[in-house]
Amino acid sequence: MASSTAETIPSTPEQPLGMFIAGEFSQAQGGSTFDVLNPATEEVIAQVAEGGPEDIDCAVSAAHEGFEALKALGARKRGRLLLDLARAVEDRFEEFAQLECMNQGKPIRHVRGFDIPNTIETFEYFGGAATKLRGLTIETEPAMRTTVRREPYGVVGQIVPWNYPIMMASWKIAPAIAAGNAVVIVPAAQTPLTLLKLAELSVEVGFPPGVLNVVTGQGPVVGDALTRHPGIGKIAFTGSTATGRFVANNASINHTPVTLELGGKSANIFFEDVDLDLALKKAVLGVFHNAGQMCLAGSRLLVHERIHNEFIDRMASFAGQMRIGDPSSEKTQVGPLISDKQRRRVLDFIEQGRASGASLAVGGEAPEELDKGFFVKPTIFTGVPPDSTIAQEEIFGPVASIFMFKDDEEAVKLANDSRYGLAAGIHTNDLARANHISDRIKAGNVWVNTYAFLTPGAPYGGYGESGYGRELGMEGIEAYTQQKTVFVSPNRG
Repeated sequence: MASSTAETIPSTPEQPLGMFIAGEFSQAQGGSTFDVLNPATEEVIAQVAEGGPEDIDCAVSAAHEGFEALKALGARKRGRLLLDLARAVEDRFEEFAQLECMNQGKPIRHVRGFDIPNTIETFEYFGGAATKLRGLTIETEPAMRTTVRREPYGVVGQIVPWNYPIMMASWKIAPAIAAGNAVVIVPAAQTPLTLLKLAELSVEVGFPPGVLNVVTGQGPVVGDALTRHPGIGKIAFTGSTATGRFVANNASINHTPVTLELGGKSANIFFEDVDLDLALKKAVLGVFHNAGQMCLAGSRLLVHERIHNEFIDRMASFAGQMRIGDPSSEKTQVGPLISDKQRRRVLDFIEQGRASGASLAVGGEAPEELDKGFFVKPTIFTGVPPDSTIAQEEIFGPVASIFMFKDDEEAVKLANDSRYGLAAGIHTNDLARANHISDRIKAGNVWVNTYAFLTPGAPYGGYGESGYGRELGMEGIEAYTQQKTVFVSPNRG
């Protein structure tokens, strides 16, 4: 591999940036690069190596060598490396925050308050979890010793999305390495910069070469090659439901096990007894955080008929006053969408909402005062037909639909009227009601009187077309292991 001229990744990257394989930066074997934009300004901020199948081959080969080196370290030292990486990210907290803000467009207040802290906590959690994997001893025959142990797959392939680049990467990298696997990971082409910086730090803190490999490029090329590769023992993917189908189909060629965290169309339910001031804060957080670019976005707001009209008036007023613009400003509440393609997609959904007969309460357009950047105003629809496109399809933008319900039964029916099942919110002062409703909601994550609370210690994943398997928690590390049963009989001839 030819070494890149860029030895480090500063806050404003030098060009061109190489991918990271076997502990060093290298350019793509095909020699191609692609542009990375700041979505708030539309300016090119870096050129990055555009990998191909041959680069995936190289990374997988390096990862197999890294796996052998990692195996020799043992669980305690693996955990120590993850803890050291957590400290390295913490020491460069502001550098990661600024880089993520510039590359992804998320408001800096959100990156500092959520993305980077969660990334650090995830490496800390799995650093401690590396020594907590347990096997079993099973009673069988008197003279037979039967044990079950968990072993790593060896080399795992991972693909992360552009909406939470560094955080989602930590959710995959940390448990995989804690379990003893080496990693080949493909970032979204729009947002590779913080992951490349993380890979650079991994070698600085002592990761053996090949343990963490980052292959940059276009998803349909490098992602396709990764998920089809016979040298990969496990695949983990976060992204759209449609792409998840391709990933699962590709993985089936080699019978490679898969974890999929896919799309959502989550219901956020507000009963008549809520504190409306607190409820509105949770509603806004659930749908407009990260400009709505969240798989768990609570974009279907189900509101009891007694508070429905006031809820709409107050939420529309709040959304209309949200500060939209430069994500590097602490005052900004809503940043840009990731690309012009995504903005056009969201605006098309808004037009479909208008055509469906729904009423537009606020927003519905790009802000005229911003002549650069991929912005869309926070948008709220009311009177939305339950079977309409905007009621059923994941929009991945700052667009909310408000529905009215009259009782608990109707609320549950509306909440479950989706092929997705990633998340749901329930807001009420009646905890008996909350428990009863949460038992009936078909979703992998349910929040009561809060929304989008996440912690590395609790499993995360979905039902239905929101995917299968779990990330985070001990379930997250076990997902990167396979079980081996060993039967030992005394040699008695």
